[in-house]
Amino acid sequence: MILYEYPFNESIRTMLRLEHLFDRLGQLIERDAPVDHHHALATIFEIMDVGSRADLKSDLLKELEKHRQQLAGYRGNPAIAESVLDEVMGRIDGAFARLNQVSGKAGAALGEQRVADEHQKPHQHPRRHLRVRPARLLRLAAARRQAAPRRPAAMGRRR
Repeated sequence: MILYEYPFNESIRTMLRLEHLFDRLGQLIERDAPVDHHHALATIFEIMDVGSRADLKSDLLKELEKHRQQLAGYRGNPAIAESVLDEVMGRIDGAFARLNQVSGKAGAALGEQRVADEHQKPHQHPRRHLRVRPARLLRLAAARRQAAPRRPAAMGRRR
């Protein structure tokens, strides 16, 4: 029997899961099929679920600080381009500041809007809180496709 074990801790697995979900969402938004838009919405809800974990924000802040400290050790090294190092550290500092400004859990703002909508109109159907407007999503996807540069069509298919 072959046993595969994940060598990562829970926070790393969570970050890998979020990366996978955001990549999948980016691919699904580009597509036109209704089933792809359905899966994109399901992916958004998965991102909300993962983002609502209580320890996610603190884990991300710790990881950003750890990377900033590691990169700070490269200052003064002649083999390292200081301008690139400053740019990367600036991006890390900006992400740290933005995440630190979020009050509560990392994904709490998304859930709070849903709860606020439920309290405003309690007589509506329970699934009404989703506030999903497929027509708006389709318009946004179409606008994004129009703004993206066109790829040349393939001349023929290989078998």
